[in-house]
Amino acid sequence: MLGVSQIELGKYADARASFEKVRSLSPQYSQDAFSYWALKYNEGISSFNAGTKALGSKDSVTAFRNLRQGLDKFNAAVNILPDSVSTYQLIADSYLYLGKNDSALMIYESIIEKTKSPSDALGIARVLYQTGVLAMNDKKYDDALSIFNKIKGLNYLEKNSEYYEVALFNIGLANYKKLENTTDNAMMTILSQNMVDNLEPLTAQTQNKDLLKDSYQLLVVAYDVLGNEAKRDDAKNKYNALNQ
Repeated sequence: MLGVSQIELGKYADARASFEKVRSLSPQYSQDAFSYWALKYNEGISSFNAGTKALGSKDSVTAFRNLRQGLDKFNAAVNILPDSVSTYQLIADSYLYLGKNDSALMIYESIIEKTKSPSDALGIARVLYQTGVLAMNDKKYDDALSIFNKIKGLNYLEKNSEYYEVALFNIGLANYKKLENTTDNAMMTILSQNMVDNLEPLTAQTQNKDLLKDSYQLLVVAYDVLGNEAKRDDAKNKYNALNQ
């Protein structure tokens, strides 16, 4: 009852300690604790669904109010039953809808180490991708490279997933943007080789015609800088063929 009282007062850290103490003393109240968790979890689901519905209707005020209410209920639930992966997932999703990408990413990263799930890795990739695109739009190409390389190196992210392939392309594109802004021959060679190292595997696997076209267009430039005329001409021919 102390744990319940603390949850209702919003003292979640204290409540977590109380529920942990209950479990250490006796399994007698496990079902009661689970029922209380389910109550908060379902209240959170109700608010979360109302929030996402309001977002679809372009009612951001109602959406954010409901999403914050849902987030509060999920935070209550996770302090009652800390091992509920589904609760953490909904906390991360709520942060994402609220525009708090850094908070969402921290939760997603904690989830993936528990589940080792490709779908959870995809959630992390989605958040990173959004951040990477912002960096690209702001012409912060080094930041973008760091972010897209994180996607590329994510454990459990399937190599044929959309976000993995787009990460490879954006690594190539960010290197190209840096290439445009340098006249140093050594740096031009490094950047061009980085483009090749990421875009060649992409062109070998992707079924996305637009990605293929854009990748071959960048490869033409990279091969030209590297002095590989045969590969440059081959990439140019493949690009032209895709445009027919």
